[in-house]
Amino acid sequence: MRHLLQRLRTAALALASRQRKHRTTPRFSSQPRLEALEPRWAPARVTYTGAAGDQEWATAGNWDSGSVPGAMDMAVLPSFINQEAKYPLRVSTASSVGAVEITAGTLEIDRSLEVAGDFSNSGPATIRVSEPWLQQGSLTVQGNYIQSNAQSVLEDHQGGSISVGGTFDEQAGAVRLFDNADLAAPSFAIHQGASLSGIGTIVGDVTNEGTVSPGSLEAVTWPASIAIEGNYTQTSSGLLATTVESATALSQPEVNSGAATLAGSLQVSTLTGASLHRNDRLPVVLADAPQGSFSATTFTLGRFHFRAEYDGEGVILSVPAAEGMGYSLNGEAGVAITGTLAHFTDPGLVQPTEADYQVKITWGDATMPEDGSAVAAGESFDVSGSHTYDSPGTYQVSVDLYDLDGNLLLTIQASVNITGNP
Repeated sequence: MRHLLQRLRTAALALASRQRKHRTTPRFSSQPRLEALEPRWAPARVTYTGAAGDQEWATAGNWDSGSVPGAMDMAVLPSFINQEAKYPLRVSTASSVGAVEITAGTLEIDRSLEVAGDFSNSGPATIRVSEPWLQQGSLTVQGNYIQSNAQSVLEDHQGGSISVGGTFDEQAGAVRLFDNADLAAPSFAIHQGASLSGIGTIVGDVTNEGTVSPGSLEAVTWPASIAIEGNYTQTSSGLLATTVESATALSQPEVNSGAATLAGSLQVSTLTGASLHRNDRLPVVLADAPQGSFSATTFTLGRFHFRAEYDGEGVILSVPAAEGMGYSLNGEAGVAITGTLAHFTDPGLVQPTEADYQVKITWGDATMPEDGSAVAAGESFDVSGSHTYDSPGTYQVSVDLYDLDGNLLLTIQASVNITGNP
């Protein structure tokens, strides 16, 4: 047994010795090493010179490289001393490019321009998609559209279309939609100082920190809306500016398939010759059950004060109703009774006067209604009348208040107590 244990011990020592001989030291090095990265695209900058003189994108001689910028290039539109001699640059044939950087000038896209990367408008420049008489231009940007100059303008005309795969980032300048143009982007951000105006459709979520102004940019046409196929969010710095001509002729955003979250300001203007009435309801925002509210609650349009109401259909402006209360008078049979039967206020009318109202009094004794009068009492009015009762009793009196168009504004109940011999 002792010999067996000795052999096992000897074998274990031999195994440990062999392991020490074959053990490798981990390879650590204080020297830096280079690692291979995946291939990355650095676009070549190809700058527009206009040297060929025809102001055409597809002309090779108009670019400093001597060739039209392609899918691996960034097309750069610079500023020139004589801008009129170089611009507008026209895309008259279908073209594609890696990226676009515009610092000045005018780019007119009359056919299709496809951009694989980002499109940046950082200068006092105008981009016009589809001239009105062509109606077939399109701009497709796979990356982001960035507009960062206060004098930058993007115009989308009838028949034109703009599609952005990334973020539409309007940091400054103006975006104008003409004649029901379309613009699609997953996210459309309008920063403070930037604006969106016109008539058309935005497919995507819109965040307004600047100004949104639905309405025709040329001849006045109705309806005049910017339809939003997505969510509309207006922040505390945002402004929605709408225009009203009548209850059926007005401009508004129309949130069709998303949620509307409202804050900031609402501005409502009337056109010259606008025809508004007390019973009008003006839908300045069309949306299902909007959340939040605008800072302003009352809007003076023509002769009326309108108040904002928030309901399941959007934001509606309406004229608040007149309010009143009736009094009780005492008199004698056979003697004319004269006095104040009622008192009313009319918060919906701008600077109301006695001449703005017609009063009819039904005295409750089966006689025909008689005229009464509205008498100013500070910022409100008293209603007075005169009548002679033949018999004693208590009579329920109705005071009907009409505007000058004959619309019934308010009915106030009063009473008269008559004493005397029957």
